[in-house]
Amino acid sequence: KDLKGKVHLFAGSEDNFDLNASLMAFRKKAESLKADIVIEEIPGADHFSLWTPEFVERVHREMDHVIQGSRL
Repeated sequence: KDLKGKVHLFAGSEDNFDLNASLMAFRKKAESLKADIVIEEIPGADHFSLWTPEFVERVHREMDHVIQGSRL
């Protein structure tokens, strides 16, 4: 319960180490448990190209939103 809505997992759809397959298997398990987490496969990204400047900015915005929300 302490982690509700705070866990976000990402992998590129073309991950060089096939981590996207593990991520999608974990997604099925999380959904079956009704876990409140975000699991996202980024289309076209591999293990080394996932963290583009745009993606980093998006993650920072999402983190800021959560932090600001928790201060209210």
